[in-house]
Amino acid sequence: SAEPSTPAMNAHTIEQQLTLVAFILATLGFFIAWWLCIKNPKLRDSLANTFSAPYRLLVGKYYVDQLYAGAIVRPLVWSSNYVLWHAIDEGLIDGTVNGVAHLTSETGGQVRRVESGNTRSYASWIVLGAVVFTSLLLWLAVR
Repeated sequence: SAEPSTPAMNAHTIEQQLTLVAFILATLGFFIAWWLCIKNPKLRDSLANTFSAPYRLLVGKYYVDQLYAGAIVRPLVWSSNYVLWHAIDEGLIDGTVNGVAHLTSETGGQVRRVESGNTRSYASWIVLGAVVFTSLLLWLAVR
């Protein structure tokens, strides 16, 4: 009596068959390459001349590298240089940092003129500020 076949057994059998086919084709490719490159290089050159367009396509590796460079790498490099570096880094980040530094420097220069080192002057400014603040509070409370 034959045992029933399961999908897992069928998949395993198909996998073994495909593995065998791949191994045979790889071995065949190896021997063809050995024969054309080592044993008979003149035939290789003759085939390259006869089938020049397919030969160039295969030697150029289907031009995948050139397509990838044109479609992916160059746009990424351009956007990195002009958008991320110049616009974001130099324009926004450096501009903000340099703007804050400039504002701090200017504010410090203005505050330096107000500071005299005279304690009586500082006390007068504190009293004046307290009077203005109290007046503001009273004015808001009356409204």
